Amino acid sequence: MGEVIKVIDLLNMIADGEELPKRIKYDGYIFTKTDNMSYYTYFDEEDYITTHIMEYLRCGDLHDEVIILEDEEEIDIQSIEELDDTINGNSHLVDVKTNTINKLIEAVKQLDNKLKEK
Repeated sequence: MGEVIKVIDLLNMIADGEELPKRIKYDGYIFTKTDNMSYYTYFDEEDYITTHIMEYLRCGDLHDEVIILEDEEEIDIQSIEELDDTINGNSHLVDVKTNTINKLIEAVKQLDNKLKEK
């Protein structure tokens, strides 16, 4: 979990022109800072609605907590190597698990390549 601050502290950061975290969690929703502006939006995938954080803050208290979410470290999918099936001997169960994991790694790499092509 990330650092916890109060809504009023976040608003002061915005007002003072400080560097803002890219993602925050407020009232159970994850908000993302827009690239060109100093405000946060939440995208509801079910209703395809983008909501400005101020809509949520109107109902809240300035002393409510906001969680600053740390940036997720990007994983280089293509660098993930397949497992060696000689781990812990050569039992059938290890072979099945290793084979399944290797198929998942291959599928993720294929998806990653397709996304990069677009």
